[in-house]
Amino acid sequence: MQHINKYSGDNLGGINKFWIVLSEHVSEIAVDPVEPYFKLILVPSGSIYYIYCTDDTMEFSEEKKMDSNGVYFQCTLKGSSPNNYNNLKLVFDELDTKEFLIIYLDNNGNYRLFGDIEEPLTLINNYTSTPRIAGFNANHLTFSRKMTSRQKFIQDPFA
Repeated sequence: MQHINKYSGDNLGGINKFWIVLSEHVSEIAVDPVEPYFKLILVPSGSIYYIYCTDDTMEFSEEKKMDSNGVYFQCTLKGSSPNNYNNLKLVFDELDTKEFLIIYLDNNGNYRLFGDIEEPLTLINNYTSTPRIAGFNANHLTFSRKMTSRQKFIQDPFA
């Protein structure tokens, strides 16, 4: 008999922060031979880009679904990047044409990888502002894709 026991560590919801990697900057997603983690390997000139989003606006969902082709996972990451000024608009306009993988750090300290080389993500950016001066204006970012596999736990990509 196998048991799924009560977890004794932190079990916090939410995402702490996330980064994007252009899919063309990823050389390989390798399996760690010792730990049950994956390792993200970049091409020599590859870069990882941090995207600031306001606390409590970042969320991730991974829904298992089925269609005529079989099982798939509808994966979505959302967050709101505050303010809208020209330089930020230019960056998001450029990102609208790219494909990505996303690294995110959850509030339990786990790094996860969303997307892969064969199934990169795209960005949907919507800008809104509330009607009140004290309200919030932001770029509401959504990265979404139908995936054939679940997200992966990865080693700390910055270690």
